[in-house]
Order: sequence, then C-alpha cells, then structure tokens
Amino acid sequence: MRETIKGHGLWVWQTAQTCGGDPARLADQAAELGLGHVLFKVLDGADRRIPDIRFVERVAPLLRERGIQVVPWGYWYSDVPNPVGHLSTPAQAATEVIKVCRDLDCGVFVVNAEREMKRRGQVEKAAEFGPVGGVVGVP
Repeated sequence: MRETIKGHGLWVWQTAQTCGGDPARLADQAAELGLGHVLFKVLDGADRRIPDIRFVERVAPLLRERGIQVVPWGYWYSDVPNPVGHLSTPAQAATEVIKVCRDLDCGVFVVNAEREMKRRGQVEKAAEFGPVGGVVGVP
C-alpha cells in the first residue's frame, strides 16, 4: 500500500499525555480542527517501540472513523546508540518500521532524523531507507 500524507496535521511526541490520555478527546479535537492526519511517535531508535504505542492502537480507529489519517513516526539515531544503548542497522530498523505500519494498518511512516544525521556521510545512510525528504510507501 502506498500513501501520501493528507492535509494539515498534528505532530504528537508524548503520545499518551496528549489530551489527558483520552483517545476519544484527541480524535474529537482533531476532527474539530479539520486535520487530515495525526503523526504519532511509535519508535525510538528505529527498532525500539515506545510504551505509548498502546495509546496509538486505541486512538487509530477513532481517527479513521472521522476520516483522519494515522501516521506513525520514529526517531532515527543512525549509527549512534539510542538512549538505552542499543544500535540498530538500517535493515533492522526497516523491518521494525514495516511491522509497526502493518500492526497499525498504516501505509506511510515518517523518520525523524536530526542531529545524528548532520554528520558526514549520513545522508547516504538515510537514503538506504528510500528517498531523502520524500514519502515512501510501505510494502
């Protein structure tokens, strides 16, 4: 399935704390705002699911009922260990991204690549996932 991100959206980092942890409230507010999508952080270190993913699993169907696209995202540390000291290869990370997208029934994933990707040679490493700065569909 190949999707593109639709309309204006909301980028959620501390997922379970959003709207007091109430999935229905978040879905209602997103609909009231006329959002086309909501991005939820689900991975930290590209292959480490965050505990808040349970909130995303509860809110996803509510958003979809309101015509709002659910888009998972994750922070990518490249070749730097994540905060718990784990280092993942691009292949491991890509495998987990695909699993998350399938589990959440999403056809697109956003990689948040920041300071770790500003070092020399990291753009090439990022390109192993697909077009840099582009949207890649999930197989």
